[in-house]
Amino acid sequence: MVDFVYAEKLEDDLLTQFRGQKNNTAIMRSYARQLQEVYAFLKSLLSLLDLDACTGPQLDLIGEIVVLSRYDARVIVGDAYEGQILDDDLYRKIIKYKILKNTSDCTYWSIMKGIKMFWDKPLYYSENPEYPAVMFLETGLLAPEDHAENLLSAPIIKAADKLSALIKCQEEKNSGNREFDRAMETTLASLREMALPEADAFLEEFFPAYSLTLDDQAL
Repeated sequence: MVDFVYAEKLEDDLLTQFRGQKNNTAIMRSYARQLQEVYAFLKSLLSLLDLDACTGPQLDLIGEIVVLSRYDARVIVGDAYEGQILDDDLYRKIIKYKILKNTSDCTYWSIMKGIKMFWDKPLYYSENPEYPAVMFLETGLLAPEDHAENLLSAPIIKAADKLSALIKCQEEKNSGNREFDRAMETTLASLREMALPEADAFLEEFFPAYSLTLDDQAL
């Protein structure tokens, strides 16, 4: 059965004096049939590559596109899946994180766009002049079924949390408190292991300033 939606659109674009003519209608329906076939193919292709709906081999295909095989994703999650095939739900989540990492340029807009790939509820950000280069996120009141862990477990969010902890350790060291030395070493190592370009850039460009005095920063 042919869907004549395209034929109707083509006819609507015709000048009035050419509408309703038998030959014109036949030509338009011929084009409409081909357009409908192209549309059906694209729709089926999009369905196959729907990250939230595809499973099995189709999900593996998306993994190939973002350069993250199921085996590589299993390595990321560690010993919990040693010797096992990664299930689709967790693999899908890690693919989303990989897409976020591949495409983020660390602007506020880019980060918010990336987070919305795996968080479909309202999310807002704000800034505070007292905390430069810090992004404050608000979700509103959440219920247990909202699965806040999906948001909190995103690599960039986790990195931000560890960067905050690292800054706290450095502030304690600046005040002469040596009890945070070990925590600082551990946190710094964890950040390096994440291999996030955004976190590495912060460590190289901004973090050294936290160990300087105000006089040194002014130089």
